[in-house]
Amino acid sequence: MVHLVAPEGSIFNSGPTAASFASSRTTMHLMEMILAALAPALPGEIPAMSGGDPAGVTATLRHERRGPGGMSVFTGATGFGARHGADGASAI
Repeated sequence: MVHLVAPEGSIFNSGPTAASFASSRTTMHLMEMILAALAPALPGEIPAMSGGDPAGVTATLRHERRGPGGMSVFTGATGFGARHGADGASAI
């Protein structure tokens, strides 16, 4: 069993009033830190890291008659998951 501790006020448990942006990016790094910590105990079982840099697309939305409509953001990780004897997911 793995037990994680994220003290209140930390980057992984910042609280509802803290300013934040792109929290998925910190989550991706947390996942990779956990896998890196487990790798020595599970040789050949832990997938390769993603490269740590997500790709993103941002679109500003505008309705023809009503004006500004909002913003849409898509963030996807680069290729990841290769392991002994198998390729990982493509980044394309």
